[in-house]
Amino acid sequence: MATPAYHQPPPTTVQMPPGYSEHTDDRDIHNDVKYGCMSYLLIVIGYTLAVLLFPFLICVNLKVVQEYQRAVVFRLGRIRGAKGPEIIFALPCVDVVYLVDLRIVSFQVPP
Repeated sequence: MATPAYHQPPPTTVQMPPGYSEHTDDRDIHNDVKYGCMSYLLIVIGYTLAVLLFPFLICVNLKVVQEYQRAVVFRLGRIRGAKGPEIIFALPCVDVVYLVDLRIVSFQVPP
């Protein structure tokens, strides 16, 4: 039995624009592009703000739940569960943390 002969399409050739070379590429990492002084200034300001604000943001995002409390955590309106007693990391603008006191409160009721 003979094998069927499949027709192979001819190879396609692509016309490259004049001046194109395979050795130069705009995406090349080693093309020695220098940044301007404004770019360096913005990079330094960004890193400085990140280093200065990091301790503040960590203090704001950490919640300490005492042993007589529980924290009910909502993320985007859906309950994530009760946590505690522990340190909780809450994302700002995403998580809402409600602290619930478990201690017994007694009142004097007047006659």
